[in-house]
Amino acid sequence: MAEPESPAHEAGATMPARTTARWIAILVVVASGYYLGGRLGLSPAPVRDQVTPWWPPTGIAVVSLLFFGRPAVPGILLGAAAVNASLRPGAAAVVGITVGNTLAPVLAWTLLTGVSSGRSSTGSGTP
Repeated sequence: MAEPESPAHEAGATMPARTTARWIAILVVVASGYYLGGRLGLSPAPVRDQVTPWWPPTGIAVVSLLFFGRPAVPGILLGAAAVNASLRPGAAAVVGITVGNTLAPVLAWTLLTGVSSGRSSTGSGTP
């Protein structure tokens, strides 16, 4: 039997413990997966240990978005920031690359879910 929600929750002041725990779990799983995929992707990096011919975190991020939806975005952002910061470029480079690493899978997810639901980017209604 579900517990009644508190008046504070109804007003939007707090999140139920289960929702908070789920959000934290998604954040940790996605960020960890992204970071580990990034370290794996950088292992064969032939140019200054920063340029790599393959980047598994993008696939991890897209799959995370397909499974969890928008709640995966903070995990992607955190994982991307951790991977980029570990390379020790300047702060502006970390921010710029992290934003790009986050927006690319979000855009792919948006296009994939739009096409799979019968909408198309052309607005014609056919994929």
